[in-house]
Amino acid sequence: MDRVTGEILGDLYVNGPFDASLTSGEPLLDERERSHMADVSRLVQLLAGIVVVALVIASVMGSWLRHERRRQGRIMLTAAGLIGALAILLAGIFVVAFEPAFLAFHAIFFPPGTYLFSEGSRLIVLFPQGFWFDASIVAGAAIVVTALVVTVIGFARWRDGSQPSSEA
Repeated sequence: MDRVTGEILGDLYVNGPFDASLTSGEPLLDERERSHMADVSRLVQLLAGIVVVALVIASVMGSWLRHERRRQGRIMLTAAGLIGALAILLAGIFVVAFEPAFLAFHAIFFPPGTYLFSEGSRLIVLFPQGFWFDASIVAGAAIVVTALVVTVIGFARWRDGSQPSSEA
């Protein structure tokens, strides 16, 4: 079962067919479940694209502002603060009211009626609510830790930018 779960999770990143099976027969997930996982895959790929674009923008801005360390630090502090605060807010909502937040997330990002499955659904058996709760905690923690790292770097650049330059 772990092999099947791993194969399905791997399909998320490459827009795979989600046709893993326990034997060499029929896919474990039915057509509706595979369709939902294809929707999830598109969202994962969109998020990965957003991360790449953000890294490119950060690199370009860092290059443009390489001689303005104080300004660079201020921008980093602002961005990290906003993203960190939003992540903490969303984490709090998910911790206190996971099921309504999970349903709201799906209502926002997926077509109506494509994301509700019965308790006995193989998709739910493979990925129960606890899995998604833990995944959302890990994702939130990764965002907060990243924001903290950017905060530390941004603060150091902001502080260094207030020092008189030794370059002449």
